[in-house]
This record gives sequence, structure tokens and C-alpha cells, in this order.
Amino acid sequence: MKKYAFLLVTGLSTALPCSPVAAQSVQSIDDCGKARDPARCLALQQARFECKEKHGRDKHLCISARLPPPDCKKAVDPLRCEERLKPQKPLRNL
Repeated sequence: MKKYAFLLVTGLSTALPCSPVAAQSVQSIDDCGKARDPARCLALQQARFECKEKHGRDKHLCISARLPPPDCKKAVDPLRCEERLKPQKPLRNL
């Protein structure tokens, strides 16, 4: 039984590093030429660079303040995109 468990663990540990999924996801993020909205993609990369020292909520606010609004004409659901761009009511303080 121990022999089979060892073979199973060894097989799984050797198969995991061969997975190309991680490399593909990083590559797709860096290539703004293939993005649906290349200008927004470049702005996002610049914002990430400018806000790299911040963390958590501060980082989120920093990045979102530097992004241009999305081009809703190119969105999958343009009506939903337009609705999300409308100003929202501020949350009440708790």
C-alpha cells in the first residue's frame, strides 16, 4: 500500500510543474495589443506600476483613480456597461 501511495505522490509532483497554464495567463496580461480595449489595458499597466507600493484598499483606490472609463461600445453587454458607469449613491457610514 505504501508503494502505491509513494507512486501517486511522485506522479502528481512531477506532473504539476509541466502545466503551461501559469505562463499563458501572465503572457496574456502583458500583451495589450490583443486586448479588447488596448488603451485601457496600457493605462492599467501604468497604474499598477505607479501604485505598486500601496496595499489593500489604498492600492485599489489608487489604481481605479488612474483608469479611464471603459469603452462600452466594445463590451459584451453595452447596456450593463453604461449602467455601471453612472454615479452611485455613496454608502452610509456605519
